[in-house]
Amino acid sequence: MGPLSDNEKERIAFFTGLTEANYTKLIKFAESKISNRVDAEDIAQETLYIAWRKIDVLMKSPNPEGWLVNTLKYRILKYIEGEGERAKLIGALMAVQSEGYEPTLISDVQSLLSRLSDDEIHIVRLKEQGYTHHEIADMLGVPYGTIASKAFRIKGKIEKQLGEEN
Repeated sequence: MGPLSDNEKERIAFFTGLTEANYTKLIKFAESKISNRVDAEDIAQETLYIAWRKIDVLMKSPNPEGWLVNTLKYRILKYIEGEGERAKLIGALMAVQSEGYEPTLISDVQSLLSRLSDDEIHIVRLKEQGYTHHEIADMLGVPYGTIASKAFRIKGKIEKQLGEEN
């Protein structure tokens, strides 16, 4: 890799300055909303990751700090929804299971969740919300076949888990 271009240097300097000026504020704001320091730090870091991915848009923003705060608020809302979605996930897992199998204990569901990756859980949530494989692929920016094969593997994991219990 060669030397950085002037544009790359400008992007890095802008992002570094924005991060140094706002990182602690982002964490404090997130922590005030969710009361969990570790998760607040994660949410702040996710916000900055999004900012870096959108750095060209952010640099053109008339209010980059406001952009960061709005993105942080969105990430906090997604976090809070995710906490409530855990209960819905149990229903979603039931909806994709094979006929004839029915987990009866919370520990069964917890064991099942431990076998699914975060991506797989996300796909199950989207399926439970009624999205098609094509819509999920578009949302996640991956080919349809990727979602179809992941859904097939999820179903296999569920069937395996439920089969072990019966």
